[in-house]
Amino acid sequence: MIKLTFACTDWSLLKQLFLVVAAGIVLLPTAMAQSNPIVTENQQPGTSNWQIPWGLSADDVTGQIKGYASATSVNKGQNITFYVSVNFAQTYTIDVYRMGWYQGLGGRLLQRIGPLNGVRQSTCPTEPVTGMIECRWAASYTLATQTTWTSGIYLALLTNAQNYQNYIVFCVRDDNRVAPLLFQQTVTTYQAYNDYPYDNTTGKSLYGFNSYGARTRGKPRARRRSRSTGPTIPTAPVPAGAIPSSSGSFPSSAGWRCLDMT
Repeated sequence: MIKLTFACTDWSLLKQLFLVVAAGIVLLPTAMAQSNPIVTENQQPGTSNWQIPWGLSADDVTGQIKGYASATSVNKGQNITFYVSVNFAQTYTIDVYRMGWYQGLGGRLLQRIGPLNGVRQSTCPTEPVTGMIECRWAASYTLATQTTWTSGIYLALLTNAQNYQNYIVFCVRDDNRVAPLLFQQTVTTYQAYNDYPYDNTTGKSLYGFNSYGARTRGKPRARRRSRSTGPTIPTAPVPAGAIPSSSGSFPSSAGWRCLDMT
């Protein structure tokens, strides 16, 4: 980090100093980029196949394929568990992408999983007073992230046998790396607007404009927030008992998980 403090009124001297600093700033990114794992990763060949084609995005009403993760973030090399439901019972695949530049394509495929045998998970119960819906699904697959993976935002692209798709979003951290720039993923904000299932009937967020169901008006809405960002943002199944955690190398009072980006 460069910190400059001036106590000088000689503008010619200041001008010369600014020119020297500017020259250093121009050279600094080039030197840093050579050893920056994010820059190196983003030079890898990418793909746009992470994008869901029009008409094939699974919806909450039918639930062609939906899912959530056991955590919003894991350190690279750790495991993360996915909870997946399909309607009707059928096979599905999981493609794990890292989001990044990648020649403007937006993502890079790191792992392909499946086909796996899917089941229709149980209906998520509704708390009668607040209307909060929490899912208690059985674990479907545990992903072992690799120590060679670069920190960043990752998508697990779920695809059922009928080609309907959905996302599970999670973060891979690098807890051993110190970086000058930190990105905070606002998972609590995602959940504040989460009115899963988005069916205009039962979904309920922390706000009245997109809340439905049990005692919506004049009553407190759900205050517990999930650590899972779920398959779509903002509508996503909420895992039971999942409370935001501020543990990790970059704690936050909001319970967000963080990662280094540069």
